[in-house]
Amino acid sequence: MHRFAYTAKDAAGKRVKGEIQAKDQAVATDILKRKKLTPLAVRQSKEKKPSKMGFGKVPLSEVVIFARQLATMIGAGIPVLQALEIVSEQTDHPKFKFILTDVARRVASGQTIFKSMVQHQKVFTEAFVHIIKAGEESGNLDEILDRVAIYLEKTDQIIRKVKSAMIYPIVVMSMAVAITILMLVKVIPVFVEMYQGFDIELPAPTQFLINASDFMRNNLLMMIIGAVVF
Repeated sequence: MHRFAYTAKDAAGKRVKGEIQAKDQAVATDILKRKKLTPLAVRQSKEKKPSKMGFGKVPLSEVVIFARQLATMIGAGIPVLQALEIVSEQTDHPKFKFILTDVARRVASGQTIFKSMVQHQKVFTEAFVHIIKAGEESGNLDEILDRVAIYLEKTDQIIRKVKSAMIYPIVVMSMAVAITILMLVKVIPVFVEMYQGFDIELPAPTQFLINASDFMRNNLLMMIIGAVVF
């Protein structure tokens, strides 16, 4: 299927413009005639690829909301196309809105939801679209979508917990490093001044801390720059 931009005249003689989807230009022209339009120009448009737009990745939570809303609307008797259009209008995420609009457009042209979604597998995974296909073929799309939403929500929660578990050790380590630096830069110098008043040989561990403190204070700026760069 391809998109065609057209210019035509309606029954009142008014010039109208728009886009339709068809197998080829001849079919597109025939569709316009069946709509009581007189084609003036019909040209194939370039297919847009939403997945390459710079809106960032679509969060899994957005897909969860989409599946749940679509399930509710279809279960309430709202036609699939109308439900898709409503959800796409309500979606705030720019990239996901663009993708859902494209899915709705494809469904409006006669494609199944499965074939419409399979064009966007960076958002709708292969497993997801095949489950949708099963729901379409069985006539239980609303129930399937509801189950998918529950599964995706649990998956999203697990991913968030894993990310939190990975971040926690980094936070602890960062705090430990910060405390160590504070000790070497601020606390150790105080003890150095105290020891300088005594004519004694310092234990090796103490001398090591003093040397580390001196090194840290003399090279702190370079170390910060190095940490930022690398």
